[in-house]
Amino acid sequence: MDGDSQVFIGIIDSSSNAEIDDQTSDFRANKIGGYPVLSPEVGHELVVHMKNIECQSCRRSLVFVSQIYCPIDESPDDRIIYLFVCPNNDCKQSDKWFAVRCVTPYVAADTSHKKQEAICDNNTDDWIDGQSDWGTDNTDIETINDTTANCSQSLSHLSLESNDRKSSSITDDDIIILKDQQYYRPFYLSVIDEVVADEKNDRHVKQLLESYEKTEGSSSCDKNGGQCSETFENSFLDTIYKNDRKNYQFLKRLSRCPQQVIRYQWMGSPLINSDSHRLAIPRCDLCGGDRVFEFQLMPALIRYLKPLSTENRDNHPDLDFATILIYSCLRNCNQKLSKNSIIFEHCILLDDPDNEK
Repeated sequence: MDGDSQVFIGIIDSSSNAEIDDQTSDFRANKIGGYPVLSPEVGHELVVHMKNIECQSCRRSLVFVSQIYCPIDESPDDRIIYLFVCPNNDCKQSDKWFAVRCVTPYVAADTSHKKQEAICDNNTDDWIDGQSDWGTDNTDIETINDTTANCSQSLSHLSLESNDRKSSSITDDDIIILKDQQYYRPFYLSVIDEVVADEKNDRHVKQLLESYEKTEGSSSCDKNGGQCSETFENSFLDTIYKNDRKNYQFLKRLSRCPQQVIRYQWMGSPLINSDSHRLAIPRCDLCGGDRVFEFQLMPALIRYLKPLSTENRDNHPDLDFATILIYSCLRNCNQKLSKNSIIFEHCILLDDPDNEK
């Protein structure tokens, strides 16, 4: 699979605005917030491993951010990646994020579960004007249109119902331990295919060009507008994006669905937000094999990470990023480990280029 492979995006499920109950959640549910939901195949040992995850800089316990159910076609196992962040604002942003991969024996799913339906609303005209808004302001959470769309087969194992499977070996005491990592308000994620490029952005560029010409004077272009768009794009790259083409492409691609909080493309290519970034991907700590890009957290996620308690709101972690890239082991290695083991994967935080010195 290459950089042209299918891209899936996760958006907040508009039907789950109410608090969700993690104790009745399917462990395959893609979600943010709440506490980690584990496979019924695992036991107390994995709960202890989760509890003992701590920041490598300050040694504080981490708080749970998200879990993504992401099975691989070549593997019969259930596979989930859990994301955590350090709540200590004294830690560097680049050192705060942790990704944990859990591979467990497959558990048969309830085929009667409800498939989530969602669509991305990209009817917004502020994708240029709001270029520096990474969701850190106090604007209200946008409501996703409650319209039907096809969910992806790769990540659409979402269910709001508890399945009738064998009893989990996780006890009530284990649930209490997991709840210690609960920090943010929980939301389910719906997963859809990335919106393909349409004519809307081209029309928007032409509208901006007309406004630009009124201010700066007319420019030569062909009748079809192709030269206009190219001239205007080059002007934007020079005056606004400081010739940072990747930053321009990042925001232009993001405009297809500004509400996306996760972008998934196993063995694909991440969206990089600046020409200045140089990525160094370490090999897998367990098997020594290559790591590949799997998914990335998008800036809209920040606005949804709302603390549950008043006490947490007063000590809210300062989260600031343009995107966070998650690289995982190409081999999906776990042969040397028990089903109650965790494997750390690699997180790369990319800052807004304007914040870099």
